[in-house]
Amino acid sequence: MPLLSTHWRHLVVRPSSPRKGFSRSVSWARITDITNRLTAYDTVECAKALVGEADREYIDARTERKTLSCQYQNSLEERHKLQQSINSLLHRKQNWSSIELLEFTDLCQKEHTIEQKEMSLKSKLQQAEYKLEEAHSQYMNALRDHYHEEQIWSEKGRRMSTYVTWGLFLFNSCLFIVSIAYVEPKKRQAIVEKVTDNIIHLHTERTAALMVC
Repeated sequence: MPLLSTHWRHLVVRPSSPRKGFSRSVSWARITDITNRLTAYDTVECAKALVGEADREYIDARTERKTLSCQYQNSLEERHKLQQSINSLLHRKQNWSSIELLEFTDLCQKEHTIEQKEMSLKSKLQQAEYKLEEAHSQYMNALRDHYHEEQIWSEKGRRMSTYVTWGLFLFNSCLFIVSIAYVEPKKRQAIVEKVTDNIIHLHTERTAALMVC
């Protein structure tokens, strides 16, 4: 394969260095961070992050409460079925066989185990409901704080915009006054001097021409 001539070597596209792209992203992140600090928008970002965190905690608490509620309902249904079986055996208590006696004993043990499980699930469900209410309250507080910080930042932005507008107005007014009081008289004086010089020059030329004649 023939080598590229020196005339075309500068046209070869070289891949960009990843270090340059990384440095650009880092510098842009720094610029964004500095801008947020100067405009106090970092407070709004912090409040927004707290809203996201509170939202995740609220979703987790709601999921936990739903799971425990399903487990508690299943435990109630299972216990209800066991009680039906026990009541059915009790109706035939006079005619029990040894197998039915063992079955009754086993059902009573299961009922006791399920009852303990039910009490434990009920306690956990109450704690989960309290945790859900607490998470919902924190989420609403975070939303209010975020809204409040955004309102403060917007008010600061409007105030700053007003100050900048008035500053530009005063600056333009000063420029206008300076141009009227200083620049325009200088221009008029320069024009008058130039016209006067031209008139004197023409008068001198005419006088010289008449003297020659």
